[in-house]
Amino acid sequence: MRNLFLFITGFVLGIWISWPRIFSYQSWACVFEIIEESKNERISLKTILKVSPKIIFKSNNNDNLTRFRIVSDTCFR
Repeated sequence: MRNLFLFITGFVLGIWISWPRIFSYQSWACVFEIIEESKNERISLKTILKVSPKIIFKSNNNDNLTRFRIVSDTCFR
């Protein structure tokens, strides 16, 4: 039981250190906004400006993990 508690605590702290705003409601609203706009295929200028141009131009690999990382870095940092 103690090991499970330490694992969960370490996982939460690691996520929080990587993405400090992960527990913020506004950050999750940002994630859901980007997902909804990408489903409708009408991405606004505001959404495009949230993502770093360096990431857009360097992106050759568009797998799901890369997309998740881009969206999470955009909204949670």
